[in-house]
Amino acid sequence: MKQEIKLNYQSSTSEANNLIVCLHGNSTDSNYFSALLNQIDGWQVVAPDFVGHGKSPRLKPSEYHFEVFIQCLVDFINQFSFRKLVIIGHSMGGNLAIELMKVIQIDGVLLLAAPPVSYSSSFAPYLKLPNFELTENEQENIILIENFVSDFSSNQNVIDYLKETFLNTDSVFRDRLLQEFGAMKFSDQLAVLKQNKSTYVGCIIAVDDTGANNDFLNQLNNEGVFDFYAKIKDSGHYSLLEKPSNNYESIMKYLEKL
Repeated sequence: MKQEIKLNYQSSTSEANNLIVCLHGNSTDSNYFSALLNQIDGWQVVAPDFVGHGKSPRLKPSEYHFEVFIQCLVDFINQFSFRKLVIIGHSMGGNLAIELMKVIQIDGVLLLAAPPVSYSSSFAPYLKLPNFELTENEQENIILIENFVSDFSSNQNVIDYLKETFLNTDSVFRDRLLQEFGAMKFSDQLAVLKQNKSTYVGCIIAVDDTGANNDFLNQLNNEGVFDFYAKIKDSGHYSLLEKPSNNYESIMKYLEKL
């Protein structure tokens, strides 16, 4: 019998029977969605720390693989009772949300800075990924991380948050995630979205995002891949931290369509 992985999570105080699950990106944590907790009437909002992140369990290197990534989220969602289910995923969290569309019934998926991976597309969905190796020297690690995250934001509060979460993420996870993508373990997510008939799919992009390929996302929107599409000005890949009120407004417009 498989061992169920218990993810640490934050939750709103609402006991509504509509559920929003917020999935954070690579090397952040559930605090990324703090601005949404207790802010959406009629919905219970939960935000887990993914495996290897925040306060959730660290795994053995061999256990960081696609099947575990998906199953631990399915197990997490199944512990709740709900009438409607929406998943809001930022960056990697959005890619995981698309994978979940294949295995559970989801009413809505909202992608934040999360271009779908497609092994058949000539577009690179992400323009910049963590490609550094941490050492045993903490000060060197802080400099490496600060140099990396400063390309994504000039907001010092955001940079400080990212430095903390990058240092607190199991570095083995980052390596294994890239290996799983490279081994084509994930779906052709663009095909999943194009074949989708039942899930209301939205996408919110930040105009100044240097991490996600916005040209790719704009093209997909022009092709009608998304049911909802919005842009946030003057913010980057971590737009929810930089422009929480603008993102909240767009998220509420998306939820009104369900």
